[in-house]
Amino acid sequence: MASDQIIRYLEEDQFRYYFLNLKGVNLLNEAHSVVVNQSSGHATLVNWQRWQFLKECDFRDELLPLLTTLLERWPSYVQHELLFQRISDEDPLHIVQQIEDARDDGTLDQVLAPLTSRLAGCRELMHLFQIDIVPVGDLGYKLSRYEEGVQA
Repeated sequence: MASDQIIRYLEEDQFRYYFLNLKGVNLLNEAHSVVVNQSSGHATLVNWQRWQFLKECDFRDELLPLLTTLLERWPSYVQHELLFQRISDEDPLHIVQQIEDARDDGTLDQVLAPLTSRLAGCRELMHLFQIDIVPVGDLGYKLSRYEEGVQA
């Protein structure tokens, strides 16, 4: 039975539970969720039907904000501008302008290189959970099912 609620968690809790199922759109098996410890960056794929931990990994400090943003926004994509803000101390308006300018002058890949590098680290870890991070044109990234041997 698919959950109507994409994300369930308590704000004051250090653990966030991501049930990535929506009617007609399932990123994970209906009985599974990704549980993320917001303090340590430890992520676990849990099968709640069998009460089993299936896979575990640790997201370094610089990867955790990207991971949680992508999980929270699923099934939508996340714009480059928002993801870049998660890894930068720069003014958000400056980031938006910098990315817009890069789109206009064809230097988007160079401007997004720090983001792309960190997303590659996230992507590798998310593959353990059969989840991929895929580009949405030149707009941003979203979570998708990972299939071994298929390149995004």
